[in-house]
Amino acid sequence: MPSRMRALPASCVLALALELRLLKDGAVSLADTDSLIYHPASISRARQSIRKDAHLVEEVGEDLLRLSVGLEDVGDLIGDLRQALQVL
Repeated sequence: MPSRMRALPASCVLALALELRLLKDGAVSLADTDSLIYHPASISRARQSIRKDAHLVEEVGEDLLRLSVGLEDVGDLIGDLRQALQVL
């Protein structure tokens, strides 16, 4: 069965995050019930000066966004992602 997923160019990844209405753009949060989206490469670069294991995060590409799904309705989250992708 062919996949319907397509990779976004790295230049579009951060623009996508800015277009989201429901998913919150931010850092990792523990024990939060809100859905979050963040760009691990940005966080990794900021921490490279203080982390001894920074070389381990080099595999994190500029085209990766991480979603942490909270308690919102799944249909609402999918709708939010769809509307953001349509803007791109």
